[in-house]
Amino acid sequence: MTISGNFSVIGTNVPPDQINLFSGVNVETGSNITVLGDLTIGVNDAWDCSDSITWVVGNTALAGLLWDKDATTAPTTLVAT
Repeated sequence: MTISGNFSVIGTNVPPDQINLFSGVNVETGSNITVLGDLTIGVNDAWDCSDSITWVVGNTALAGLLWDKDATTAPTTLVAT
């Protein structure tokens, strides 16, 4: 999928997820995504980076989680250096 502008993952999941870990939006993609603008992942929101490749042409603002749900049962915060 190609998103031709900015993409923001910001919202509320009501009720919270099954393990009450976070109450935000969880994106789990089944195929590759290209964002031709900026990607913003808000506080309490998560992006499951285990299933596909995500290309971001602009900037990425991360206030939530990059989460490999296939590797763990608890979230792992990935920090870029």
